[in-house]
Amino acid sequence: MTAICTRDGELEEFVGHAAGVEVLALDTEFLRERTYYPELCLIQAASAEQLVLIDPLAELDLAPLEPVLAQGPVKVLHACRQDQEVLATRFGRPLAPIFDTQLAAALCGYPPQWSYAKLVQEFAGVELGKGATRTDWSRRPLSAAQLDYAADDVRYLLGAHAALAERLEALGRRSWFDEEMASLAAQPWDVAPDEAWRRVKGHGSLSGEALAALQALAAWRERRAVERNKPRRWIAKDESLLVLAQARPADAAALRALGGVEPFLQQRQGEELLRALEEARGATPPELDLRIPDKAVVARLRQTLNALAAELELDPGVLATRADLNALALDGLSERLSAGWRAEIVAPVLGAKL
Repeated sequence: MTAICTRDGELEEFVGHAAGVEVLALDTEFLRERTYYPELCLIQAASAEQLVLIDPLAELDLAPLEPVLAQGPVKVLHACRQDQEVLATRFGRPLAPIFDTQLAAALCGYPPQWSYAKLVQEFAGVELGKGATRTDWSRRPLSAAQLDYAADDVRYLLGAHAALAERLEALGRRSWFDEEMASLAAQPWDVAPDEAWRRVKGHGSLSGEALAALQALAAWRERRAVERNKPRRWIAKDESLLVLAQARPADAAALRALGGVEPFLQQRQGEELLRALEEARGATPPELDLRIPDKAVVARLRQTLNALAAELELDPGVLATRADLNALALDGLSERLSAGWRAEIVAPVLGAKL
């Protein structure tokens, strides 16, 4: 049976051990169906000698763990983006340094979105069970099966890390990996309210005053979701924001008469919605690039990219995305391909086909 850490003394003992190791496997379990910010429910951590499941929902002071997460050993995670967010939200500091096994595997020639189960099967020869996939990690007590499932998420990471680090060095791609990790670490976790409109599904159908209105409405929703720590869709659905942005009602009567908007939104938030719409009137709409790249040029770039990927034994998506190819076709320049290892390896090859 896997043990779970619920006492300060147990955590302090593990922290003392973790501070002296070079690498530490790490994973989290969290929920965010009912909140804006992810709710941390479990931290799984393992060194070569110890594996511990730390319970943030217990009466446990997590402060001693912060130095280990923000400094200390290399943290090894798989597909670390969400784990980074949940831990940065809880501790107020980003994880550092980190090693993402999914990203490392992609640079070694494995599929870009390789699952943890595939990783474990490849490097440990173990087939993981799926029995606790749908667990509500906020419920207590956790069963022995749930604890073992959570423990498996870190049990095999250090072996995969060693194998992938060795392969990256052998391929001469460790510097590529380090650049990718630095880029990932630099990405912001929060969403700027004025940029929240980009997350609204269907925003590309709007322009002019309607797009300016959507920007104001989405910014209002983002701020309200943060204040209340509730999911955006609980504040207002995307469909409602689009209807409001297109109709742009000027008063309460016009708002009440508008179909396609949840009644509770009209009744409870009507004044704030009208205020946001009023502020948007006459505002300069955000820029939305609706240009369509030449299909023949994109096809030529895609063919060249596929050939280069085959030569390097990498998935084409690791080298360049569809957005990169579209940017090259439109402007002859992709910001992502203009720096780092892609500027040396990918950009010259694709640029020659423009």
